[in-house]
Amino acid sequence: MKAMLLLVLLLALLAACAPARPAPVELVQITASPTLAPLPTRAPTLAPAAGPTDTSTPPPSPTPLPTATLPPTATASPTPTRTPSPTPIPLCKERFPADDDLLALVSHDYGLAADYRPGDLVPLGDTFPSAVTRGYPTQVRAVIIPPLEALIAAMHAEELRPFVVSGFRSYYDQNAARQKWAEQFPEWAHNISALPGHSEHQLGTTLDFSTPDLPYMVGEPFIEFHPAFAVSGEGRWLAEHAHEYGFTMSYPDGKYEETGFNYEPWHFRYVGVELATELKESGLTISEYLLAAHGAPCRP
Repeated sequence: MKAMLLLVLLLALLAACAPARPAPVELVQITASPTLAPLPTRAPTLAPAAGPTDTSTPPPSPTPLPTATLPPTATASPTPTRTPSPTPIPLCKERFPADDDLLALVSHDYGLAADYRPGDLVPLGDTFPSAVTRGYPTQVRAVIIPPLEALIAAMHAEELRPFVVSGFRSYYDQNAARQKWAEQFPEWAHNISALPGHSEHQLGTTLDFSTPDLPYMVGEPFIEFHPAFAVSGEGRWLAEHAHEYGFTMSYPDGKYEETGFNYEPWHFRYVGVELATELKESGLTISEYLLAAHGAPCRP
């Protein structure tokens, strides 16, 4: 019995000394947290897309230029200018020979007055058929009609078909012709077309010839002037025989330095049989001869 009591007392003492048992914990079900909006972040810096490797040497960085200090007075450099064409000598108050003379000198350097017009001009169509005039209202001095008739007849006898493209041109006609060439060939106009007053056509004794074969020779349907005229039948005949009728080629081949004009195998001037023959034999041009024989055609 005592033993039982001791056991009870012992159990009571152990119960008093043991720690208090915690109250039961109520379990709470944890649900998913609400989705929070992401905080704004800086966009990541993207590296440039890889391309082909540039093996060239990068250009050097420009070196800053020092600030220039201008001198007190700046002198501008002169603007370069093109060498102008030779300035024609002023027109003479009195010319030798006179303008109506067959031997009047007309060139780049010596010209005729704007109002000069021969007094004996006649229409070429009054004497020649349209096959020769081509319907152009060409005028020439009456003095050259007889030798021109003989020349054309001799060419027809050789079955050649020359026609006249141009005869007398007034100062103003020549100005219009020069402007046309200057528009088409500004750098060459001075060598292929005379200034107004400086064309032998204003004398009324100069003719430009052509041939119906020229368009076929050159391949241009309406062409009337071309160096190829020299190798046509008409061009060869004129170069060989024109002097026999008093006509001379004013601008032959190889005479650019003397005349200032390119080769014009179609351009013939009437100077009379005697002088034309002398020019043919000597190789001189009409302008060379006149300057040598008379000098400058001006009197003080």
